[in-house]
Amino acid sequence: MIKIRRIDVLLLMILFLFSFSFSFAENKKTVTLSDSPWPPYSYGKEGGKPTGGIAVHYTNELFRRLNVKTDIKLYPWKRCLNQMQEGRRDGLIIALKTKERDKYMVFSDVVITERLLVWYKKGRNIQWKKFKNLKKYSIGITAGFSYGDAFDKAANKYSFALFEASNDLNNFKNLDLGRIDIFICNESVANALFKKNKDLVGKFEHSKKILKFIGYHMGFSKKSKYSKNIKKINNVIKQMKKDGTMNKIFNKNLRFK
Repeated sequence: MIKIRRIDVLLLMILFLFSFSFSFAENKKTVTLSDSPWPPYSYGKEGGKPTGGIAVHYTNELFRRLNVKTDIKLYPWKRCLNQMQEGRRDGLIIALKTKERDKYMVFSDVVITERLLVWYKKGRNIQWKKFKNLKKYSIGITAGFSYGDAFDKAANKYSFALFEASNDLNNFKNLDLGRIDIFICNESVANALFKKNKDLVGKFEHSKKILKFIGYHMGFSKKSKYSKNIKKINNVIKQMKKDGTMNKIFNKNLRFK
């Protein structure tokens, strides 16, 4: 008959409790993520949690597959970028990759590609071929946004007249009021704004030339542990594209609210 010493039982209990606690902690992992309200990618109000949107849905599904809970909150975009620089939150659910942001963030593979367009008030028919052609116009931009390294370089080279607004909606309002000549905005965002704001419908057109086919990524602060897991994140993005999940999310959410 095998005798079990009390100390052995005690050790087994400790190991069991440790294993249970470790497993429980693993299941409770949470990633903290940020975005600004930016239909159709994220709906909601600053200071709260998003109510839906393309980026919100693919982010939740991605981390569900990694067995990680998501804590997504909405802030002004500049604050989102500051959070990444300081490491106060783990990542951004959708962002443009730039040389400046590469200094403090690690980016996933491209999740979605959009057309970045030059918008103007209907009837003006503003066309352009090279960046220098935009020098004569007053250009609306959104605070904290980047329109790609090539545009940023041209803006500096040709001393573009840039006028910053707090969000895309205010830029379209400024365009309507004649405060600016053109506004740069991606196609899906513009269409979502027109859908939600009936007073803007039919007032704007865009140049035939596309400013840029722009790829959006997920971004993670280099001060976050999730920046070291970018390969795992990219693998899930590939899976979601391959199994049709991404297309389902995009198609569903591009039926604008």
